[in-house]
Parts: sequence; structure tokens; C-alpha cells
Amino acid sequence: MEERNAELDPELWDRLPPELLEKVLAKLPLTSLLSFRAVCSQWKSMIESPRIVYEGPPGKPVLFYHHPGGPLVAGGDRLPPSLLFPNYGSKSWKRESLPFSDEKNNLVASDGGLLVFSSDYNPDTFIIYNPLSKRWREIQLPSSVLPRLPRGAIFQDPFSVMLVGLTVNRDTGVYKLLVAGIHEDGPRDALIYDSSLKDWQRCASVPPMATSLTNGEWISERGLCCGGNLYWHVYESSSNQIIKALLKYYVETNVWAVVQELTPCDLPSDFHITAHDGNILLLDWSDRDNFDENVGLSDLQSLGLEVRQLIHVENLGLVDLIFDASEGTHHPSKSIAEGECLYTVYDSLAFEDLSHKVVEYNSRTNVLTWLPPMDFIPNPYSLCAFAPSLKPLV
Repeated sequence: MEERNAELDPELWDRLPPELLEKVLAKLPLTSLLSFRAVCSQWKSMIESPRIVYEGPPGKPVLFYHHPGGPLVAGGDRLPPSLLFPNYGSKSWKRESLPFSDEKNNLVASDGGLLVFSSDYNPDTFIIYNPLSKRWREIQLPSSVLPRLPRGAIFQDPFSVMLVGLTVNRDTGVYKLLVAGIHEDGPRDALIYDSSLKDWQRCASVPPMATSLTNGEWISERGLCCGGNLYWHVYESSSNQIIKALLKYYVETNVWAVVQELTPCDLPSDFHITAHDGNILLLDWSDRDNFDENVGLSDLQSLGLEVRQLIHVENLGLVDLIFDASEGTHHPSKSIAEGECLYTVYDSLAFEDLSHKVVEYNSRTNVLTWLPPMDFIPNPYSLCAFAPSLKPLV
């Protein structure tokens, strides 16, 4: 019998009908598509055809570190704003520069394969960026949600007194960006940008927050999307006390929900929220005893039963797994999640050791995987996770 040549005739691809070629390419894993795209501009445009975009496999969750610009390590060279991704093969982190203005160096929201950036100097302008296609769009708020400042003055951190949230339809790639004001001296307006309309619309204003502290200024952390709805952890602090609240915006029905502590609790607290496997998790790794069987977090007891209807509290089995993983050399401090993957950042317990470690927990496989070591000193709040996708066409 004549032996067949194992090599595929390269001219065969030229003879395939475009529709059949796209069907074949749509079955390739995302990493193979990226290698294919890098060959030439013609192949890159082919990868972004509607058939491949909408029929291709979804990307697996990825953790990344957003470097806002400047030296990455003490005494190092100044680098432009970049994204750093873990490379498990080389046990290192790969850096990719951002293709737009260095001023847009604040990561303010993410969902469905898209990242949103803005600037302290111009917080009314937003960049919608797809790291996979490397395409981006700039959009401008029709009116500011911040109080007016004297000429030349800027907010030190404008996004701490704004709510910014992004939601992406996984089937259509249509995205919506919500921006709302919560500053006590500013408008309570809320606006939402719909990519299918390419326009802003006004929506229900943020409801007033009950407060029992003196300054009355609520501070927002980066929002999350879960189940197509948007969530924020906000807090008000004064002296050595803090009141925490959770805000939820139902995107389809244009309705807000608020769950707030009735009484302040003592500082400090490392309470934060993350979206994991279809649930919003309440987390505080500062004290193992904070995870209580009945309530979930001891300093949230005053939230009452409504929190169970709005938010899912993490199970104690995973809590023990996370605390025991570092074998006493590091302590968990913050968690970030995307899909089935929960990433937990650990701080070193050794004096003057500023290093961090990150472990990935996959709820489907129940496996812990340590990420490559960080030879830089990251700000844990600059870590984020997303699922790469070509579907959102910005």
C-alpha cells in the first residue's frame, strides 16, 4: 500500500470556499486563532469575520495586572500604561502596551471581554477596549455626574465618587456602560451608553443613602457585573468608623436596590465583593473568624436577611482551602473572579517582604493552581480578571 504523506498540502486552503474555511477556523481554540491572526493583515481580518466571532469558542478566564505607567519596579525604567498577563509556560508575566493615550490610565470597569479606561484629568471620557482584537472606541458623557470645581482644579480620585459599570450580552456582543454620580454635592444623574444605539440614555437616579456619620460622602469601589446586573460596594467613613452598603442596578428593568448597614462598625475592614460562578461573594480575609456559619461576615450582621436574597455568601469549605493554601508564609488579602475561576492575592507575613502570591481556584475542577511569581510589586487593586472574546465589536 502506498504510504500517505502526513503533511497537508498548503494549497488546499486556497481552494477551500471561504464559508468552509471560516467553519474550520471557528472550531479552533482561541490561542490558535490568535497565532493565526498574527500572520498577516488578511488573516487578521478573516479572524474577525462574523461567523468566527459568533461561532468560535469562548475564551477561558484570565487574570491580568493593569500597570498605569511609570517604573514597574523600584528604580526601573519608565514604562507606558500596560497590561501584564501570566505565562504559565515560562513562569513569567508578559507585558502588552495599551494602544491609546497615556492619560487614559485608570481601569474603571470590565465585563465580557471588554475593559473600560478613563482619566483623572477627564473623567467624562471613556475608552472601551477589547484586548483580544486590540480595537477601541472613545465615548464622551453628554453631561458630567460630578460637582463643578473651580477652574484648574481636579478630583484626586473622581471614580471613587462615581458609579461606573459595564455589562456585555454574551450572545450578541452588545454592551452597555452605566455612569452615575454619588457625590453629596453633585448631581445624582445616571446615564447608560448602549452600543447598539451608539448613544447615551438617562436612567433612574441613584437612590439616596441613609447615613449616620458626619461627612455624608459615600466612596465607591470598582463595580461588578453578574447575571447581567451591576453591583457596587460603597462605604462612608468618619474617624475610626465605617458604614458599608451594597448597590445593585437591574439593567433591564432600570431599578436600583440598596442594602445598607444600620449601624457603623470599627475600622479597619478588608471587606470587598467579587463575582464568582454566577454569584456575588462577600469577602473579608482580614480575620478567619469573620466567616460565620450563620451570617457569613460578622461585621455585616446588621444587614439582616435581605442580604441573603441579594448576595451569596461564600461557603466555609472554600474559605478553609484558601486560608490553608499558603502554608503560613502568606495571608490572603483580596479575591478577584471571572466565571468559574477565583483568584486570591496573598501578602507575605515576613517583615519588610512586599511580595505577593496569587492562587487560582477553579470551581469546576476543585483545583488550586499558583500563578507565576511576581517579580514586580503590584497594587492588588490593579489586578483584574476577564474572559477574552472577539464578540464585542467596539
